[in-house]
Amino acid sequence: MDLYDTIDELLSDGEDEAAAVEVGVAAAEAAASALPKTVPLSRWGGRQVGSRRNLNRGACRWFDDYLAPSPTYPAREFRARFRVPLGLYRVLEAELPLAQPKLRQQTDCTGRPGHPLYVKLLFSLRRLGNGSSFRDFDDQSRMSAESQRQDFEAFLLAVRTRFGPRYLNREPTPTELRSIEEGYAARGFPGCVGCVDCMKLIRKNCPREWKSQFHNPKDSKMAVLSCEAVCDSDLYCWHWFAGRPGTNNDRTVLDYSPLFNDILSGSRCMHLPGGYELNGVRRHWMVYFLGDGAYPRWAIFFRPDHAPTTRKEAHASYCQESVRKDVERLFGCLQGRFHIIRRERFEWSDEKVLLIAQVCIILHNMIVAMRRSGELDEEAGGEDGELSVNLVEEFCAPPPASAVAAGAAAAEGQADVGDLQALLGRVDAVTSEAAHMSLKDAVTDHLWSRRGES
Repeated sequence: MDLYDTIDELLSDGEDEAAAVEVGVAAAEAAASALPKTVPLSRWGGRQVGSRRNLNRGACRWFDDYLAPSPTYPAREFRARFRVPLGLYRVLEAELPLAQPKLRQQTDCTGRPGHPLYVKLLFSLRRLGNGSSFRDFDDQSRMSAESQRQDFEAFLLAVRTRFGPRYLNREPTPTELRSIEEGYAARGFPGCVGCVDCMKLIRKNCPREWKSQFHNPKDSKMAVLSCEAVCDSDLYCWHWFAGRPGTNNDRTVLDYSPLFNDILSGSRCMHLPGGYELNGVRRHWMVYFLGDGAYPRWAIFFRPDHAPTTRKEAHASYCQESVRKDVERLFGCLQGRFHIIRRERFEWSDEKVLLIAQVCIILHNMIVAMRRSGELDEEAGGEDGELSVNLVEEFCAPPPASAVAAGAAAAEGQADVGDLQALLGRVDAVTSEAAHMSLKDAVTDHLWSRRGES
């Protein structure tokens, strides 16, 4: 007997009210039996319908594998898979919840505990390392894509807020500047304080109305962002500027760079106390950067000669190009350690793309600081990653007092910056082509005189 025969039999009894109720119940049961057994998954980024994640949130084995007192994998495996040393992770675990309380383990309205802190930090570090999508970590972190997205943004903001003032775009102190200059002087370039160049960040989800100005066919078929960096011989990034359209080359990015705008305005000092020695003469010239041929002939740049006419000029160009590879090594190190920079970015906002790049720079500088102090060697020698140095106190210390004092002095000197004649004099001194040629001749003679030592 089918559904229609059942309805006709019930309605023939004459009891209208009871028959109507029975007809409705029979129709509901028939409709329920006709529905498919499987429910399609939701298309939204939150909890998927039918997904059975572990509600205890304790099945993530990252803690037992890497963070337990007797972990399965040693500290070197942690660094290979999460791209940061285990000692640096301990610093992040101690300091980031202070900047972003959202990273702490929360409890929902039913009293069920949320995801622990270590899960949020580890999947954020792994995403920076391999650049995967949020859905790729669901089977390990037991977190939905939307929860991962929110925690990843909180992680980025916490790193920039807590460690940005010390490890992002901080002006070096006179002592640090002298140390950088001595390092380059040993390589044949007295007075040099860094190498400068630009790289590109590919942005796939760029709005169509903006894509024309961010599109550069020479770099990619998609929109790209131009980034400018200055680093020293240890690959410590002292300056990072990004966000200009990809159609800008190295020369046009220079026009908007905060570093060189500060140099032209006089807010940043480009002279070493006591000068530096070049060709046996103590010179009080401005310090300079090593750049490629795209940069202008200013007194603060030493460029290679792409059409040398003498052996001396050819030797100087060869030495300059070999030492200038420091900034190329920086870009390669960043893209090798954090694949999220090398791959196409799917973020809809350029602010998020730039925030990701800034966090990668901060973490890279912290790793360089650990390598300078020898803490990476200690961690590599031990299986548990225990260090003899308190990294929390070292990384979370405020910027050096000399840098703060220099910034305050520059702020007090804004009245002098407003003097038009003084401003024009500084601009003429920095952009002087005659000073550039004098620097080029002196450095060329110095490199030629020491060619037999290398």
